[in-house]
Amino acid sequence: MNKTLKLLESSFSFIKIEKNFEKKIQFYGFETQFCQAILNILCNAKDIFIERKIENPCMKISAFKKERNIVIEIHDNAKGIIISPIEKIFEPYISSKHANIGTGIGLYMSKVIIEKNFKGSLSVSNENNGAKFSIYLVNF
Repeated sequence: MNKTLKLLESSFSFIKIEKNFEKKIQFYGFETQFCQAILNILCNAKDIFIERKIENPCMKISAFKKERNIVIEIHDNAKGIIISPIEKIFEPYISSKHANIGTGIGLYMSKVIIEKNFKGSLSVSNENNGAKFSIYLVNF
């Protein structure tokens, strides 16, 4: 998570990012694939902040252990996802962004990476005036 956030530091300078990471969280898998999945989610939020001209854009990113899972939550204040049903956001070529901004493949790829390569799950909901992406990974 920290490596991915470091990569985005300059292009995310206008976004307040609140991190709450439990110490000693480890899981197995390909780091670059995991980074790509997180990168897709974060970049989508950044694009929506810009498109909707959100004042005081903020993202809260948490990572913690819950029972036998590692949970990663990414929550923004960009007024939520307007696609209904919301799960369609993970289908290929579905995008809530203007046609010249997004292709609708990023979140699809994130879901495939998390579910197929990490045997986890990726879900989304609208909460507290924004979208919340939740990743569950099995903690061995």
